[in-house]
Amino acid sequence: MKWLFCLICLFLISQHSVFAQPQEKIVVGTKNFTEQHILGRLLKIVLEQHDFAVEEKINILTKEIRTKLLNREIDIYWEYTGTAYSAHLRQNDPTIFSNPDKLFHKLQELDKSNGIVWLKRAPLNNAYGLAVTLETSKRLNLNRLSDLRRVMQTDLLVFGVGKAFFARPDGFYKMTSHYRLDIPSESVKLMASPVVYGALRRGQIKVGMSYATDAKIKKYDIVFLEDDRSFFPVYNPAPIVLERTLKRHPVLAKLADQIAPFLDQQTIIGLNYQVEIEKRSVDDVAREWLQQIGVLK
Repeated sequence: MKWLFCLICLFLISQHSVFAQPQEKIVVGTKNFTEQHILGRLLKIVLEQHDFAVEEKINILTKEIRTKLLNREIDIYWEYTGTAYSAHLRQNDPTIFSNPDKLFHKLQELDKSNGIVWLKRAPLNNAYGLAVTLETSKRLNLNRLSDLRRVMQTDLLVFGVGKAFFARPDGFYKMTSHYRLDIPSESVKLMASPVVYGALRRGQIKVGMSYATDAKIKKYDIVFLEDDRSFFPVYNPAPIVLERTLKRHPVLAKLADQIAPFLDQQTIIGLNYQVEIEKRSVDDVAREWLQQIGVLK
């Protein structure tokens, strides 16, 4: 009977070898900054929890990452709606790019022919704009970009602006025209983005260019001025994936959609802060947050 038992075992092993398929790897891409590293790691952890083999490819340039998706070098990554609309798809309708819902639905429509599916977007908006210190905000009752017109009638404000944004035809002076601000050239200092926060704190400038989810907003008590007349494009991140990949793995949408709705403005600033300022590892920060929202067991 032993020989019969051995034959049965060999048969079962051979059947497993025939029918078992090697697990397909999912490649998660990220761009080359902290927020993207966090977003990518959130996806990686959730996919691994559901038995996907996951590889990360990090620090991909914005201008290259979409091409890598189309070429199937990566399977999924978080793209910002404003970036896709203006930089990748070359669209420029202010009535669309300043409205989160219209913009997202337009991207879904435009990318359908490209075989790209937009999964659920996060409410956070990593837009660029202008910021002031908390002290300046309180003293001048300055919270919105439209408030600048009132304040500038009685106070001299010096602006710190990045060179690229200053030089763009749709940049600084297009914004000042949109908000009807008369800012003399001597009140504008050109500077690199990392320098802006120190210049604000030292009083060398009163208003500076900033990104809305920058960790330094929390570190230095910076107030990001509300774009209340919708000049800047909206930059909501959403995972994007090829339609054919999603057909093979439809559960990808369900898993990614668990994450996005919880990623609001203050949440991502806090996560960025933990990694950039507190120097915690991306993996620790991502896992802890996923546990807090009940996605990670």
